Amino acid sequence: MTPVREDVDSLGHYIGGIYYSRVTNQTTEQLVIFPPYDMEYSTITNFSGSIAEIYPFKNENGDILISICYGEVYGSNLGGDTFLGLYNFTKREWIYDRERVISNGGANYYVYEDKVYLGGTNLTICDIYTGTILHTQGFAASGNITRMLRVDDKLILEKGGVLYAIDPTSGSIIWETFSGHNISFMREMNSVIYFTSSGDGKIHAVDVPTGQHYWHSDSPDGASGSRGIFTDMVTLLSGKNGKKGRVYTSSYANGYCYEAVK
Repeated sequence: MTPVREDVDSLGHYIGGIYYSRVTNQTTEQLVIFPPYDMEYSTITNFSGSIAEIYPFKNENGDILISICYGEVYGSNLGGDTFLGLYNFTKREWIYDRERVISNGGANYYVYEDKVYLGGTNLTICDIYTGTILHTQGFAASGNITRMLRVDDKLILEKGGVLYAIDPTSGSIIWETFSGHNISFMREMNSVIYFTSSGDGKIHAVDVPTGQHYWHSDSPDGASGSRGIFTDMVTLLSGKNGKKGRVYTSSYANGYCYEAVK
């Protein structure tokens, strides 16, 4: 189940919808739902709104629910607002359909258990079942939140060259350290997160409980600014029989395998 395309309404506005098909028998895709865009504003190309992310899951009754994050062109300056909705796919009905959670801004979307984390200029924490904003946390670093990952009792996120560990309930900052800017997806093994950064060209390994940097290492093929820097590929393999795992990455010239921190 995925937002696969944009459609055109009767007025010619381009809007995003959610479709589904069954992989097992290749059922023709069918429309599930359009969020309730208000269609008051559109860009010069008639774009009015789109779905950013969806997250299907089952509730305690076994119903399939779809958490939906969508954006809409809004206001005379044609900025964008971010909304949350929750749709009961089993019963084909909305639980809530239009909770404005960020005004004049988009957001990265991350779900863990009963909370939605929206990373824009600030971190916005919402209840997935109601869309209610539970907490908003600001940061000293500039720019937008680019990556988020829940590890143990912490939410790890990156913003403006800084890596933060956040209390996932209160939003308070537990620790912060440098990230190098423009980081890859974070991977975690044994409470250590691994990522590369195109900002400094290095591979990083950071201890989740403390924020301590174990690694901040250049690629063997060259320093920042060259094609020898690490790419944004990081893959982990767990160790067996008490042995440490492996960390795989690459530059634009060669692939590398490192022994994990622990």
